[in-house]
Amino acid sequence: MLSSPPKRLLLNTVANLFGRFWAKALALLIVPFLIKHLGDGGWGVYCLGGSAAMLISLADPALTSGYTKVFSEYIAKGRAADLKRLVIAGFVIYGSWSVALLALTWVLMPHILALAGISPAVHPEAGFFFFALFGWRFIAETFNVFYHLLNAAQRMTTASMFTMIGALIHYVAIIVVIMCNGGLVALGWVFMASSLLQGLLLMIPAPGILRSVPRLVNATPLGYQVRYLLAFAWPLKLAANCETVVLQTDKFFIAHWAGVVANGFYQKGTILTIVLRELLRVCTNALLPVATTLVATGNKELLREAHRRSALIYARITAPVFLFLLPAAPFLLLLWLGEAPSVEAVLGMTLTGLAFHAGTAFSVSMEFGAASHLPHLQMRSAFLSAIISLVLDAVLIPFLGCWGAGLASFIALGASSLYYARVISRILHEPFGPFVWQIYLEPFLAAIVPALGLMLITWSSRHAEWVLSGHRWMALGQLCWMSFVYVIVYAALMLGRKR
Repeated sequence: MLSSPPKRLLLNTVANLFGRFWAKALALLIVPFLIKHLGDGGWGVYCLGGSAAMLISLADPALTSGYTKVFSEYIAKGRAADLKRLVIAGFVIYGSWSVALLALTWVLMPHILALAGISPAVHPEAGFFFFALFGWRFIAETFNVFYHLLNAAQRMTTASMFTMIGALIHYVAIIVVIMCNGGLVALGWVFMASSLLQGLLLMIPAPGILRSVPRLVNATPLGYQVRYLLAFAWPLKLAANCETVVLQTDKFFIAHWAGVVANGFYQKGTILTIVLRELLRVCTNALLPVATTLVATGNKELLREAHRRSALIYARITAPVFLFLLPAAPFLLLLWLGEAPSVEAVLGMTLTGLAFHAGTAFSVSMEFGAASHLPHLQMRSAFLSAIISLVLDAVLIPFLGCWGAGLASFIALGASSLYYARVISRILHEPFGPFVWQIYLEPFLAAIVPALGLMLITWSSRHAEWVLSGHRWMALGQLCWMSFVYVIVYAALMLGRKR
């Protein structure tokens, strides 16, 4: 019985992984050149602009959070007319909302820059760059309806292909800007133009998908459809907003207390961790359409079995990857940036990795909860995380700096994930204690033992000198040796536990 859903899940995951890997790999290749081109000050503004663009997305109308779930449901039930009207309505609503918000942000730009702690000497250039990133974000959100339509129709190969094309154009344009010695203004134009181009590409297969959906149900009023979508999307949107607050506000705290340049150093490390997280989350991103189909069948036993298998596999992959960053961060940063890593960059990479592990261990459960039409659980969990993170950021960062930011994120994401696991385990009739042990504690303990051991071995004086003196080939050899030892020890601990 499990043959069909796992097959679709595997195809969706491979398509997501290939598309995202292409985009993220290009980003990793470009960032070192971008840092050298912009300098520490310009890179600090670039990082804060990205964080500000994420925070401004808190104000979107929330429809995008429910697109995949509702579109999948409409396709499964043959509601072709409703699907077409909802797609058009979502595009129009987001387009109108984006224009209004862009006008507002242009008026408030001086206050936004002052809040970010950017020097008045770079306000004109930074102001346009911030505005361009806001436009990039709003354009992406407007055209996102077509991306979610492809996901709902399980056409993820097509979606990944267009994502790859858009990413290639985007990063080639950034290379051209660097070669032509362009500044933040030119980069801003690149962001807006590439976002618009990718959105237009995603529109191409939409008419064919809409025509292929059978008309088995008569059309319902558009107002009812929008309310139904919002009833599901708003809790998820609030949850996403809380997660954005958790992951972005600490950057502004660091910039305020330690300076824009220090925040740029810190974000050098977080970028690598974020890329790892995005690559690992492709597994859960591919889950929602399949889980929605399983929920529609009403087979609770099949749903529970798929949830447990997916959660176990995901947890045992993510734990060693994130915890490997503890000993490997300096070597990875040296290989990536070509320079001895700063303390802030190492802290950003390792502490963010710990926080992401705490927050992603139960991501599979969250996808199954969303498929079961329980988005309010994710909203409560994320709201709890945001409150804890904001309070701890305000208390810890002024005294501990980057250490405080990482510690706050780890505690906040861990507490919210455990809360969600407690609730979803009851709904799926999973015993909470054994469930948490298998999904979180067992992989964590097995992964941290070799991580701490390698930290003690590799950070002897000789190995530390390799990193600090910038010997990239020596660092690469050390990293390969560490990876081999880490995988062997982790596998032995997990297999020993099974016996």
